[in-house]
Amino acid sequence: MNHAVALFFNLLTIAATSAALLLGISVLLASIGTQRHPGRYRNIIFSLLIFSLGYLNFYLFAVDKRLILEFPHLLFTNVLFAVNIGPLCYLYIRMILSEERTFRPKDLLCFVPSALVTAFLLPYLFLSARQKIALNSDFTGGRGLFTLRIFIIVSILNMAAFLAFSFYRFIIRTNRIAFIFRKFKSNMLLIIAVIAVVCIFLMNGIFSFFGMLSGNILGIAFYNFIFSLIILAIFFLNQRFLYLLVYGTLHPGARSKDLLEKIDKESLRGQLTVMMKERKLYLDEDLSLSALARILDITPHQLSQYLNEEHKLNFNNFVNRFRIDEAKRMMNEDADAQILSIAFTVGFNSYSTFAAAFKKQTGVSAGKYRTR
Repeated sequence: MNHAVALFFNLLTIAATSAALLLGISVLLASIGTQRHPGRYRNIIFSLLIFSLGYLNFYLFAVDKRLILEFPHLLFTNVLFAVNIGPLCYLYIRMILSEERTFRPKDLLCFVPSALVTAFLLPYLFLSARQKIALNSDFTGGRGLFTLRIFIIVSILNMAAFLAFSFYRFIIRTNRIAFIFRKFKSNMLLIIAVIAVVCIFLMNGIFSFFGMLSGNILGIAFYNFIFSLIILAIFFLNQRFLYLLVYGTLHPGARSKDLLEKIDKESLRGQLTVMMKERKLYLDEDLSLSALARILDITPHQLSQYLNEEHKLNFNNFVNRFRIDEAKRMMNEDADAQILSIAFTVGFNSYSTFAAAFKKQTGVSAGKYRTR
Protein backbone atom coordinates (compact mmCIF):
# COMPACT_ATOMS: atom_id res chain seq x y z
CA MET A 1 0.00 0.00 0.00
CA ASN A 2 2.81 2.41 0.90
CA HIS A 3 4.45 1.64 -2.42
CA ALA A 4 1.20 2.42 -4.26
CA VAL A 5 0.81 5.72 -2.40
CA ALA A 6 4.40 6.69 -3.11
CA LEU A 7 3.90 5.85 -6.78
CA PHE A 8 0.75 7.98 -6.88
CA PHE A 9 2.56 11.00 -5.39
CA ASN A 10 5.48 10.54 -7.77
CA LEU A 11 3.16 10.44 -10.77
CA LEU A 12 1.25 13.46 -9.46
CA THR A 13 4.45 15.50 -9.21
CA ILE A 14 5.62 14.43 -12.66
CA ALA A 15 2.21 15.29 -14.12
CA ALA A 16 2.19 18.70 -12.43
CA THR A 17 5.70 19.56 -13.57
CA SER A 18 4.86 18.49 -17.12
CA ALA A 19 1.63 20.51 -17.01
CA ALA A 20 3.53 23.61 -15.88
CA LEU A 21 6.01 23.15 -18.72
CA LEU A 22 3.29 22.64 -21.34
CA LEU A 23 1.16 25.51 -20.10
CA GLY A 24 4.11 27.87 -19.86
CA ILE A 25 5.31 27.03 -23.37
CA SER A 26 1.83 27.26 -24.92
CA VAL A 27 1.12 30.66 -23.35
CA LEU A 28 4.58 31.94 -24.29
CA LEU A 29 4.29 30.77 -27.90
CA ALA A 30 0.85 32.39 -28.16
CA SER A 31 2.46 35.70 -27.20
CA ILE A 32 5.37 35.58 -29.67
CA GLY A 33 4.86 37.77 -32.68
CA THR A 34 1.89 39.65 -31.20
CA GLN A 35 3.64 42.89 -30.33
CA ARG A 36 0.43 44.91 -30.14
CA HIS A 37 -1.80 42.33 -28.51
CA PRO A 38 -3.03 43.78 -25.17
CA GLY A 39 -2.54 40.47 -23.39
CA ARG A 40 0.99 39.82 -24.66
CA TYR A 41 2.89 41.07 -21.62
CA ARG A 42 0.45 39.53 -19.18
CA ASN A 43 0.82 36.16 -20.90
CA ILE A 44 4.62 36.40 -20.78
CA ILE A 45 4.48 37.19 -17.06
CA PHE A 46 2.06 34.33 -16.49
CA SER A 47 4.24 31.86 -18.41
CA LEU A 48 7.32 32.87 -16.39
CA LEU A 49 5.33 32.50 -13.18
CA ILE A 50 4.07 29.02 -14.05
CA PHE A 51 7.59 28.02 -15.17
CA SER A 52 8.95 29.12 -11.78
CA LEU A 53 6.29 27.18 -9.86
CA GLY A 54 6.91 24.11 -12.02
CA TYR A 55 10.66 24.24 -11.48
CA LEU A 56 10.29 24.64 -7.70
CA ASN A 57 7.95 21.66 -7.69
CA PHE A 58 10.49 19.61 -9.65
CA TYR A 59 13.33 20.74 -7.36
CA LEU A 60 11.40 19.74 -4.22
CA PHE A 61 10.73 16.34 -5.77
CA ALA A 62 14.41 15.88 -6.65
CA VAL A 63 15.44 16.81 -3.10
CA ASP A 64 12.85 14.55 -1.49
CA LYS A 65 13.93 11.56 -3.61
CA ARG A 66 17.60 12.47 -3.22
CA LEU A 67 17.87 12.70 -7.00
CA ILE A 68 19.44 16.11 -6.55
CA LEU A 69 22.67 14.41 -5.51
CA GLU A 70 22.83 12.73 -8.90
CA PHE A 71 22.50 16.15 -10.57
CA PRO A 72 24.47 18.38 -8.16
CA HIS A 73 24.79 21.17 -10.73
CA LEU A 74 21.11 21.94 -9.97
CA LEU A 75 21.79 22.58 -6.29
CA PHE A 76 20.77 26.09 -5.10
CA THR A 77 19.14 26.95 -8.46
CA ASN A 78 15.77 26.90 -6.69
CA VAL A 79 16.65 30.26 -5.14
CA LEU A 80 16.86 31.85 -8.61
CA PHE A 81 13.26 30.90 -9.31
CA ALA A 82 11.85 31.49 -5.82
CA VAL A 83 13.13 35.07 -5.65
CA ASN A 84 11.22 35.95 -8.84
CA ILE A 85 7.84 34.57 -7.79
CA GLY A 86 6.98 37.68 -5.76
CA PRO A 87 7.47 40.29 -8.51
CA LEU A 88 5.92 38.01 -11.14
CA CYS A 89 2.81 37.54 -8.97
CA TYR A 90 2.58 41.28 -8.40
CA LEU A 91 2.82 42.12 -12.11
CA TYR A 92 0.29 39.46 -13.07
CA ILE A 93 -2.19 40.61 -10.42
CA ARG A 94 -1.71 44.21 -11.53
CA MET A 95 -2.41 43.35 -15.15
CA ILE A 96 -5.54 41.38 -14.23
CA LEU A 97 -7.09 43.77 -11.69
CA SER A 98 -6.04 47.22 -12.89
CA GLU A 99 -6.05 49.27 -16.07
CA GLU A 100 -2.23 48.98 -16.28
CA ARG A 101 -1.90 45.93 -18.49
CA THR A 102 1.39 46.54 -20.24
CA PHE A 103 4.94 45.98 -19.05
CA ARG A 104 6.50 49.36 -18.29
CA PRO A 105 10.24 50.07 -18.04
CA LYS A 106 9.88 51.02 -14.38
CA ASP A 107 8.52 47.53 -13.67
CA LEU A 108 12.11 46.33 -14.01
CA LEU A 109 12.65 47.85 -10.54
CA CYS A 110 10.55 44.97 -9.19
CA PHE A 111 13.38 42.63 -10.11
CA VAL A 112 16.18 44.54 -8.35
CA PRO A 113 16.15 42.17 -5.31
CA SER A 114 16.14 39.21 -7.71
CA ALA A 115 19.13 40.61 -9.60
CA LEU A 116 21.07 41.21 -6.36
CA VAL A 117 20.38 37.71 -5.05
CA THR A 118 21.38 36.21 -8.41
CA ALA A 119 24.61 38.21 -8.50
CA PHE A 120 25.65 37.10 -4.99
CA LEU A 121 24.54 33.51 -5.61
CA LEU A 122 26.59 33.04 -8.79
CA PRO A 123 29.79 31.94 -6.97
CA TYR A 124 27.82 29.08 -5.38
CA LEU A 125 26.30 28.05 -8.71
CA PHE A 126 29.71 27.66 -10.38
CA LEU A 127 31.22 25.46 -7.69
CA SER A 128 32.23 21.91 -8.55
CA ALA A 129 29.77 19.07 -7.99
CA ARG A 130 31.74 17.79 -4.97
CA GLN A 131 31.82 21.25 -3.36
CA LYS A 132 28.10 21.72 -3.92
CA ILE A 133 27.27 18.38 -2.33
CA ALA A 134 29.43 19.22 0.70
CA LEU A 135 27.83 22.66 1.07
CA ASN A 136 24.35 21.20 0.72
CA SER A 137 25.12 18.67 3.44
CA ASP A 138 26.21 21.47 5.78
CA PHE A 139 23.19 23.56 4.88
CA THR A 140 20.58 20.84 5.43
CA GLY A 141 22.30 19.94 8.67
CA GLY A 142 21.91 23.50 9.93
CA ARG A 143 25.65 24.10 10.01
CA GLY A 144 27.15 27.37 8.78
CA LEU A 145 26.48 28.88 5.37
CA PHE A 146 24.96 31.99 6.90
CA THR A 147 25.30 33.84 3.58
CA LEU A 148 23.29 31.22 1.72
CA ARG A 149 20.62 31.38 4.40
CA ILE A 150 20.47 35.14 3.84
CA PHE A 151 19.75 34.52 0.15
CA ILE A 152 16.89 32.20 1.04
CA ILE A 153 15.32 34.53 3.59
CA VAL A 154 15.59 37.44 1.13
CA SER A 155 13.77 35.32 -1.46
CA ILE A 156 11.02 34.50 1.01
CA LEU A 157 10.67 38.06 2.28
CA ASN A 158 10.67 39.32 -1.30
CA MET A 159 7.75 37.03 -2.09
CA ALA A 160 5.88 38.04 1.06
CA ALA A 161 6.46 41.77 0.47
CA PHE A 162 5.19 41.71 -3.11
CA LEU A 163 2.14 39.63 -2.23
CA ALA A 164 1.31 41.94 0.68
CA PHE A 165 1.77 45.02 -1.50
CA SER A 166 -0.44 43.51 -4.20
CA PHE A 167 -3.16 42.78 -1.65
CA TYR A 168 -2.95 46.32 -0.24
CA ARG A 169 -2.79 48.17 -3.56
CA PHE A 170 -5.40 46.32 -5.57
CA ILE A 171 -7.81 45.15 -2.87
CA ILE A 172 -7.57 47.11 0.39
CA ARG A 173 -6.77 50.57 -0.99
CA THR A 174 -9.30 50.28 -3.82
CA ASN A 175 -11.88 48.59 -1.57
CA ARG A 176 -12.49 45.87 -4.16
CA ILE A 177 -12.88 42.88 -1.84
CA ALA A 178 -16.50 42.36 -2.92
CA PHE A 179 -15.48 42.78 -6.55
CA ILE A 180 -12.72 40.18 -6.26
CA PHE A 181 -15.00 37.74 -4.48
CA ARG A 182 -17.66 38.16 -7.15
CA LYS A 183 -15.17 37.40 -9.90
CA PHE A 184 -13.57 34.39 -8.24
CA LYS A 185 -16.35 33.04 -6.01
CA SER A 186 -16.43 29.78 -7.99
CA ASN A 187 -12.74 29.24 -7.20
CA MET A 188 -12.42 30.51 -3.64
CA LEU A 189 -11.33 27.08 -2.41
CA LEU A 190 -8.37 27.17 -4.78
CA ILE A 191 -7.47 30.71 -3.71
CA ILE A 192 -7.68 29.80 -0.01
CA ALA A 193 -5.44 26.78 -0.67
CA VAL A 194 -2.88 28.97 -2.43
CA ILE A 195 -2.88 31.47 0.44
CA ALA A 196 -2.50 28.66 2.97
CA VAL A 197 0.45 27.02 1.20
CA VAL A 198 2.16 30.39 0.74
CA CYS A 199 1.82 31.12 4.48
CA ILE A 200 3.18 27.70 5.40
CA PHE A 201 5.97 28.11 2.85
CA LEU A 202 6.94 31.45 4.42
CA MET A 203 6.91 29.98 7.93
CA ASN A 204 9.04 27.08 6.74
CA GLY A 205 11.53 29.50 5.25
CA ILE A 206 11.83 31.40 8.50
CA PHE A 207 12.50 28.16 10.39
CA SER A 208 15.06 27.24 7.75
CA PHE A 209 16.81 30.57 8.19
CA PHE A 210 17.36 29.99 11.87
CA GLY A 211 18.30 26.33 11.32
CA MET A 212 15.29 25.12 13.30
CA LEU A 213 13.75 21.73 12.50
CA SER A 214 16.17 21.57 9.57
CA GLY A 215 13.82 23.95 7.80
CA ASN A 216 11.20 21.24 7.53
CA ILE A 217 7.87 21.60 9.31
CA LEU A 218 5.61 19.20 7.44
CA GLY A 219 8.04 17.48 5.12
CA ILE A 220 9.07 18.16 1.54
CA ALA A 221 6.51 15.64 0.25
CA PHE A 222 3.72 17.79 1.71
CA TYR A 223 4.86 20.87 -0.22
CA ASN A 224 5.31 18.75 -3.34
CA PHE A 225 1.74 17.52 -3.00
CA ILE A 226 0.27 21.01 -2.47
CA PHE A 227 2.31 22.62 -5.25
CA SER A 228 1.32 19.80 -7.61
CA LEU A 229 -2.36 20.26 -6.86
CA ILE A 230 -2.14 24.03 -7.39
CA ILE A 231 -0.27 23.68 -10.68
CA LEU A 232 -2.70 21.05 -11.98
CA ALA A 233 -5.67 23.16 -10.86
CA ILE A 234 -4.30 26.15 -12.79
CA PHE A 235 -3.64 23.94 -15.82
CA PHE A 236 -7.15 22.49 -15.93
CA LEU A 237 -8.78 25.83 -15.14
CA ASN A 238 -6.89 27.27 -18.09
CA GLN A 239 -8.28 24.52 -20.33
CA ARG A 240 -11.85 24.73 -19.02
CA PHE A 241 -12.11 28.43 -18.11
CA LEU A 242 -9.70 30.31 -20.33
CA TYR A 243 -11.35 33.62 -19.36
CA LEU A 244 -10.34 33.14 -15.73
CA LEU A 245 -6.66 33.65 -16.55
CA VAL A 246 -7.14 35.97 -19.53
CA TYR A 247 -9.75 38.38 -18.21
CA GLY A 248 -9.77 37.66 -14.48
CA THR A 249 -13.33 36.38 -14.67
CA LEU A 250 -15.20 33.27 -15.68
CA HIS A 251 -16.72 32.82 -19.11
CA PRO A 252 -20.49 33.17 -18.63
CA GLY A 253 -21.28 29.69 -19.92
CA ALA A 254 -24.67 28.87 -18.48
CA ARG A 255 -25.96 32.41 -18.70
CA SER A 256 -29.31 33.85 -19.48
CA LYS A 257 -29.93 35.08 -22.99
CA ASP A 258 -30.06 38.64 -21.72
CA LEU A 259 -26.58 39.33 -20.36
CA LEU A 260 -27.66 42.85 -19.42
CA GLU A 261 -30.54 41.71 -17.23
CA LYS A 262 -28.84 42.81 -14.01
CA ILE A 263 -26.83 45.69 -15.49
CA ASP A 264 -27.72 49.33 -14.79
CA LYS A 265 -27.73 50.55 -18.39
CA GLU A 266 -27.99 54.23 -17.45
CA SER A 267 -24.94 53.95 -15.22
CA LEU A 268 -23.09 51.98 -17.90
CA ARG A 269 -23.98 54.61 -20.52
CA GLY A 270 -22.59 57.35 -18.26
CA GLN A 271 -19.38 55.45 -17.53
CA LEU A 272 -18.85 54.68 -21.21
CA THR A 273 -19.36 58.35 -22.11
CA VAL A 274 -16.76 59.44 -19.57
CA MET A 275 -14.25 56.84 -20.71
CA MET A 276 -14.61 57.63 -24.41
CA LYS A 277 -15.34 61.36 -24.54
CA GLU A 278 -13.49 62.68 -21.50
CA ARG A 279 -10.66 60.22 -20.96
CA LYS A 280 -10.46 59.42 -24.68
CA LEU A 281 -9.51 55.79 -24.24
CA TYR A 282 -9.91 55.28 -27.97
CA LEU A 283 -6.55 57.01 -28.48
CA ASP A 284 -4.90 53.88 -27.08
CA GLU A 285 -4.16 51.65 -30.06
CA ASP A 286 -4.13 48.61 -27.75
CA LEU A 287 -7.67 49.22 -26.49
CA SER A 288 -9.60 45.95 -26.72
CA LEU A 289 -13.08 44.73 -25.90
CA SER A 290 -11.80 42.82 -22.87
CA ALA A 291 -9.77 45.76 -21.58
CA LEU A 292 -12.68 48.22 -21.82
CA ALA A 293 -15.04 45.67 -20.24
CA ARG A 294 -12.62 45.22 -17.35
CA ILE A 295 -12.51 48.99 -16.78
CA LEU A 296 -16.32 49.11 -16.76
CA ASP A 297 -16.46 46.09 -14.39
CA ILE A 298 -18.54 43.95 -16.75
CA THR A 299 -17.73 40.94 -18.92
CA PRO A 300 -16.65 41.28 -22.59
CA HIS A 301 -19.88 39.54 -23.62
CA GLN A 302 -22.00 42.03 -21.70
CA LEU A 303 -20.19 44.98 -23.29
CA SER A 304 -20.52 43.44 -26.74
CA GLN A 305 -24.27 42.92 -26.28
CA TYR A 306 -24.69 46.45 -24.92
CA LEU A 307 -22.94 48.00 -27.93
CA ASN A 308 -24.99 45.88 -30.33
CA GLU A 309 -28.30 46.73 -28.67
CA GLU A 310 -27.76 50.37 -27.73
CA HIS A 311 -25.49 51.59 -30.54
CA LYS A 312 -26.12 49.00 -33.28
CA LEU A 313 -22.33 48.67 -33.60
CA ASN A 314 -19.71 46.07 -32.82
CA PHE A 315 -16.76 47.05 -30.64
CA ASN A 316 -14.36 47.93 -33.49
CA ASN A 317 -16.88 50.14 -35.29
CA PHE A 318 -17.87 51.79 -32.02
CA VAL A 319 -14.26 52.74 -31.19
CA ASN A 320 -13.43 53.70 -34.76
CA ARG A 321 -16.34 56.15 -34.76
CA PHE A 322 -14.62 58.16 -32.03
CA ARG A 323 -11.24 57.85 -33.72
CA ILE A 324 -12.53 59.12 -37.07
CA ASP A 325 -14.34 62.03 -35.41
CA GLU A 326 -11.10 62.96 -33.67
CA ALA A 327 -9.17 62.64 -36.95
CA LYS A 328 -11.64 64.96 -38.72
CA ARG A 329 -11.31 67.50 -35.90
CA MET A 330 -7.50 67.43 -36.17
CA MET A 331 -7.59 67.82 -39.96
CA ASN A 332 -9.96 70.77 -39.68
CA GLU A 333 -7.84 72.50 -37.04
CA ASP A 334 -4.41 71.88 -38.59
CA ALA A 335 -4.26 71.93 -42.37
CA ASP A 336 -0.53 71.09 -42.34
CA ALA A 337 -0.79 67.95 -40.20
CA GLN A 338 0.13 64.76 -42.07
CA ILE A 339 -2.72 62.31 -42.44
CA LEU A 340 -0.44 59.38 -41.54
CA SER A 341 0.56 61.11 -38.29
CA ILE A 342 -3.09 61.81 -37.49
CA ALA A 343 -4.01 58.17 -38.12
CA PHE A 344 -1.51 56.92 -35.54
CA THR A 345 -2.34 59.73 -33.09
CA VAL A 346 -6.04 58.83 -32.93
CA GLY A 347 -5.32 55.18 -32.16
CA PHE A 348 -5.00 53.26 -35.44
CA ASN A 349 -2.01 50.94 -35.74
CA SER A 350 -1.85 51.01 -39.54
CA TYR A 351 -2.71 53.51 -42.27
CA SER A 352 -4.70 50.95 -44.29
CA THR A 353 -7.02 50.31 -41.33
CA PHE A 354 -7.46 54.06 -40.84
CA ALA A 355 -8.18 54.65 -44.53
CA ALA A 356 -10.79 51.88 -44.67
CA ALA A 357 -12.51 53.07 -41.48
CA PHE A 358 -12.46 56.72 -42.60
CA LYS A 359 -14.06 55.98 -45.95
CA LYS A 360 -16.62 53.66 -44.37
CA GLN A 361 -17.74 56.34 -41.92
CA THR A 362 -17.54 59.46 -44.12
CA GLY A 363 -18.04 58.05 -47.59
CA VAL A 364 -14.85 59.69 -48.88
CA SER A 365 -11.11 59.14 -48.46
CA ALA A 366 -9.17 61.17 -45.93
CA GLY A 367 -7.34 63.00 -48.71
CA LYS A 368 -10.57 64.05 -50.42
CA TYR A 369 -12.11 65.05 -47.11
CA ARG A 370 -9.22 67.43 -46.46
CA THR A 371 -9.42 69.09 -49.90
CA ARG A 372 -13.17 69.69 -49.78
